Amino acid sequence: MSRERKVTESDILLNRGLTKYDMQSYTEAIENFNNITEDELKAHKHNNLGASYFQLGLFDEAYKEYIEAIKTDSQLAQAYYNLAVFNIKERKYEHAHRMLDNCLKIDKNFKPARIP
Repeated sequence: MSRERKVTESDILLNRGLTKYDMQSYTEAIENFNNITEDELKAHKHNNLGASYFQLGLFDEAYKEYIEAIKTDSQLAQAYYNLAVFNIKERKYEHAHRMLDNCLKIDKNFKPARIP
């Protein structure tokens, strides 16, 4: 018998933020992500905040959020990938390569991290 996790306000905020992000409404996405309080979702909160800041050109904030996401959950492959993209933008190719390696160690099937 498995217990189903009850949908929380934080789940709703995460999904609403992801929808706003997909609609390129990054400021509204940030508002939703910032209101997530549930510990289980904190790594996703920080990773998605980072992605939103990155899209707005707020690169220092994006970097801080990606680092916080990885500190919160060292197994979140998407955060390593996003940090790799950030490092490519910064022309820090060696560091980007290490982040892609970390990403693939966590999830060997994470296609965006595979270099053709």
